[in-house]
Amino acid sequence: IWELEAYGEVKQIIVHDIVSINAFKASEILVTEDISSCLPSMATVSLDNNKSTEVPIIWNLDGYTAGVAGEYTINGTLDLSELPGVSNTQELQATMTVLVIDPSEKVREVENLIAAIGELTEENYVQCLPAIQAAEQALQELISSYGEELAADVSNQDVLKTARAEYERLYNQALEREKEAAIQAVEELIAAID
Repeated sequence: IWELEAYGEVKQIIVHDIVSINAFKASEILVTEDISSCLPSMATVSLDNNKSTEVPIIWNLDGYTAGVAGEYTINGTLDLSELPGVSNTQELQATMTVLVIDPSEKVREVENLIAAIGELTEENYVQCLPAIQAAEQALQELISSYGEELAADVSNQDVLKTARAEYERLYNQALEREKEAAIQAVEELIAAID
């Protein structure tokens, strides 16, 4: 490719073709957020001369519905208008997966985990511990990902707190019984020796 400069000098421009685009990590946003906030403005591309460069992206939001939860694959065209030494003969596009989340679904997931704990008894409290821990972890993840305000929407948090307290009570009660049984066994052994 030859280019005529303003002073009449002719200069040769060497053009390198794009051979690949670095992948983008999937992103997660809430339905209330603007999708453009998670779409990068530049892509790193590899050229046929084994070098890389940054190229602007023009994202195409066809197929994306704002405010609707779901998984979207967003494609972007590489904007080479300011890069005369770069071509894209393969017409490669940037692609990014965006998971749009309805936070009320996350709240329902936590509520369902809490509801699955069931009633704790002396016979089943040990088996209930994984369900309690799963619900606690999901609630903590909800808080760390979306904040205390959304976590406040979990209507049955009191059930989780009660289940944890009941587990601790039953666990401590079982430990106390085991301790008393061990003491009694030692006392019986001492009595048998005397």
